[in-house]
Order: sequence, then structure tokens, then C-alpha cells
Amino acid sequence: PLRTVSNIALRNKFGGTIIRHAREERDFQLTPETRAAGRKALGARRRDFVVLFIGTPRPHKGLQVVVDALRLLNRRFVLHVVGVSSPEAFAKETACKGARVVTHPLVQFSEVPKLLAGGDAVVLMQDVSNPISWFQIPAKIAEGLSMGLPVIMTDAPPLADLSPRVVLRADDAAGLAQQLRHVRKHDD
Repeated sequence: PLRTVSNIALRNKFGGTIIRHAREERDFQLTPETRAAGRKALGARRRDFVVLFIGTPRPHKGLQVVVDALRLLNRRFVLHVVGVSSPEAFAKETACKGARVVTHPLVQFSEVPKLLAGGDAVVLMQDVSNPISWFQIPAKIAEGLSMGLPVIMTDAPPLADLSPRVVLRADDAAGLAQQLRHVRKHDD
């Protein structure tokens, strides 16, 4: 008798009440101490602008677009991919030459807030031609926003009701590079 869905695209298809991904706010506290611990855990340098992807890398998640965007930026921008089971396979699947990319193994969910605290932006460049992207809203949106990080993502159907003031949009590498420059310049 009651149906819940996580986003507007699913509601439009199946009906129901939208209940967004939620996180325990006490776990997502950005302080100077948690930021320092997160940057240390990531191995980030003081001047690095840490672009985070936390989750299982899959072709539809657009990591190649992120790497292509980093090639358009200076070397202070670094992509940290957390959840890589095989750095060698990741390197074969994603042409990283010309961009700074650091891979990290899968971590326990309890470690996610610490790593997020070390980041400067969360990117989710989903391939909107892939059916998964038509209905999936990544939990990393809620996690990034919970930590107060800007989230930049493709304009996928599940985001249709989210204001551009909540989630920044980019459709390609050039647009992502522009958004990352803007976020770095205007860190408020």
C-alpha cells in the first residue's frame, strides 16, 4: 500500500513518495581536525585540490570524463578514486596520462566521512546514455553534501528536481573543468 523511491525519475515511473538517501549527521562533521585527518588518509598535499570519487568505478560512472577534465586544469587538481580493487585494471580502463589520479582500495563505510572531510569536491559524471543513469541517484550526493562539499554531476533524470544551488551540473569534460575552476576560486 505504500511505495517509496529515492528520486523523481523513479517516482515518475512508479509513483510513490520520495525519501532521499540519508546519513547520520554526527558522522559527517567537517572541522579542521577531521579535514586534516582526511587529507592525511588520502595522502593529499596541502595545495592539492582534491576531487573525490568514492564508490565502485564502473564505465557508466564517467571517470574518464573526470580525468579528461583534469587534463584541462593545472596539476593542483587531483582525482582520488576510493574503491579501486585493482589499480592495474583501473589504469587499463581509464586513460589517466596527463592527469593526477590516485587510487585507493575499497574502505569500510565508517571510513567514508573521514575521507570526504579531506576532499574539496565530489564528482559524479554519469553517462546519461546508460539506462542505469536514468534512475539511479548516487548516495555520494547525500554524503558529499552532508560534509558540506560541492557536488558536481551530469544533468541526469534523477536530479531533475534538485536545484542547481544544491548540485552543480556539468555535461562534459570542459564543463566539469569550468565548474572545478569556479569551485576552487569561490570555495564558499
